[in-house]
Amino acid sequence: MKKSILFLGFALWGFISNAQETSFGVKAGLNYAYINGSDVKDINPTFKYHAGALINIGITQFFSIQPEFLYSVKGYSSDQVDLDLTYLDLPILVKVKFSDQISLHVGPQLGYLISANQKSDLGEDDVKDQLRSFDLALASGLEYEMNSGLSFGVRYTFSVESIGDDYEEETTTTVNGVTNTVKTNVKAPDYKNGVIQLFAAFKF
Repeated sequence: MKKSILFLGFALWGFISNAQETSFGVKAGLNYAYINGSDVKDINPTFKYHAGALINIGITQFFSIQPEFLYSVKGYSSDQVDLDLTYLDLPILVKVKFSDQISLHVGPQLGYLISANQKSDLGEDDVKDQLRSFDLALASGLEYEMNSGLSFGVRYTFSVESIGDDYEEETTTTVNGVTNTVKTNVKAPDYKNGVIQLFAAFKF
């Protein structure tokens, strides 16, 4: 994984060095987040947020590469628990302009899980050990760009594989003063992130 990230870094530097035009920017917006998969039951979408920075690397007048570095909160809500998943996301997008204002973007996204908190009436639990550290997703969307550098857009991202990870659960019982601990391997549920994002960005 470290070699892959290093390779991407060198590749991006090569693009920037040879780009027709490179611009930097910031962005923020709303996440309409949910979980899908074969094991999903009685789970509702939730509203979260994302924010970060971007680099737009112009290849031609209508074609560019745009890596982004995003702090993004995802998850779900239900009658029993709410789950907040905080990721550092790195989408690497191909942007195609249909006009000076409207563009389509599509590409892969690698997310690194920072925290996973499950909240209920009984309190808050850290469930990060039940989830995979990395989330590979695909992203696609549309963006409307103004001459001032301000833009607005919508994007949909979805996990390619389950974000759940098998984990070990301990059960401790005490009988007649004797304490016994039993460890059980728990198979991870089939959960995948899905997010619809509405965002505003400013390039300079």
